[in-house]
Amino acid sequence: MKNENVKMGATILISAILPMYCQFTMGDSAFIKGSGMFVGFWVIMNYLFLSTVIELFSNYSKMFKLKKLVISKTTFIMNLFVYIAFLIYINCYFIQQLYIRDNSALNTVARPIVVIIILMTFIINLLCGVFPKKEGSENINVYSISNTNSFKYGREMFGTVIGSFEDGIVFGNLPIKYSDFKSIYYDKKPNALVLKGKNENGNFRISISAVKSMYNTISLIDEAVLAEKIDKNIINI
Repeated sequence: MKNENVKMGATILISAILPMYCQFTMGDSAFIKGSGMFVGFWVIMNYLFLSTVIELFSNYSKMFKLKKLVISKTTFIMNLFVYIAFLIYINCYFIQQLYIRDNSALNTVARPIVVIIILMTFIINLLCGVFPKKEGSENINVYSISNTNSFKYGREMFGTVIGSFEDGIVFGNLPIKYSDFKSIYYDKKPNALVLKGKNENGNFRISISAVKSMYNTISLIDEAVLAEKIDKNIINI
């Protein structure tokens, strides 16, 4: 908890550096009255996007370090790129709106068309795979990979984010070792592939109803059984 508080404090401080610097060195905006409120909003926006970038980078970097990782990294890289692009746009926009309006570089970056391009890239990237939705409970971590989940978890129109590494399978940015699986079966009622087991984070249940993700997972399970990495006796598909 202490480390999390320190991390949050550091992120807030970094988020405020540029807005506070501009406010103290350039004074109140000559273009907008009561610019202090806008500076506060600027800090909040910086914090939201910066904290997201830090969290994504931490999760993705751990996943990318997995031995013999086989997964399409483009979706993950583009996800990071989009949030970083939003962060750059926000800072250029506020500087341009509040303090400097005769700079061609700022005027180019702060145009509405730029944020539209970033937003469209974000939406297209969401169509490249379904990430797990986590629903914690007292005794088990439940993950669902479904096209009925909120759109923020993605869709699999152009691909999936299912992959493998030397010791297991990756579901989005969630790696699970083969040895952690205790039961794998197909549940007809929700039309989902269900994987149950236990790892260092406790008991887990992964339900996959997104069709492409399901078939990709089944293919990886078949390969693991042939390589004797998964006991075929725990599988009922």
